[in-house]
Amino acid sequence: MYALPEVGDWGLVAFYANDPRAGVWLGSLDDALRNMIPEELWDQDPYAELRHLPSDRYAIYHGDGTEEHVWPDGTFLKLTARKDGSVGNATYREKLTRRRVRRKVRKFASRREDYQPHPEPPHDLVFRHASGAFVHLSADGSIEVRTARGHRIRLFDSTEKARDPETGAPTLEETPQRERSAIVLESEVGHRITLWDDPVQNASRYVEVRTAGGHTVRLQDLPIPEVEVRHTGGHVLRMAPGEVALEAQGSLRLTATGEVVIDGALIRIG
Repeated sequence: MYALPEVGDWGLVAFYANDPRAGVWLGSLDDALRNMIPEELWDQDPYAELRHLPSDRYAIYHGDGTEEHVWPDGTFLKLTARKDGSVGNATYREKLTRRRVRRKVRKFASRREDYQPHPEPPHDLVFRHASGAFVHLSADGSIEVRTARGHRIRLFDSTEKARDPETGAPTLEETPQRERSAIVLESEVGHRITLWDDPVQNASRYVEVRTAGGHTVRLQDLPIPEVEVRHTGGHVLRMAPGEVALEAQGSLRLTATGEVVIDGALIRIG
């Protein structure tokens, strides 16, 4: 008895004399074989499960709740049950899925235990498109979106505990980074706009525009209201309460087609 393979079946094919036109179907592979866990992954996480679909898309379900989904074109989606990217607890699933049983209260009577929902761990959600676009939603609520060419925007909530708003790198929860909140827009070449808040201590609050070459304009409300324009060559214009300072590294020239007036309580030159 011979059964024809169905569309989508996986199997072993032999080609007589390496002729691609002379293929012989030797047999179908069982679905269980198609979903076998790679040995390296099995060693790291004995509770991992693999689902490999006929479309060549596959998904890996880790024991700690982490999921990875990969499409044939390279599109990647990852849901991480931790916020720092470290190796998770492989037995996490076992702890969360223990069966709850009925307990007898009398000889033949029993009562049903109330269902207690599983505790939800913090998650990182990562989506990487085949085009190179990237979306990252961290466990603490901050979001990073990046285009294929490299433009990106990062939004960090005031409850951020695991990422540095300036660099996006993981930080410890006890660091002062958790008290900061920021929106960072960055272009492909490196131009950056930062909107920085400190909602907990109100120690620092400003808006900064920085070019890829290093020129900056900073508008600050806290701790001291001031405006600063800084050139990469060292020239600085600073406006603060009660003072306006202009510093030049090199020559300073004032040119006017009309009258130049210098007026002050005290004028000192030299």
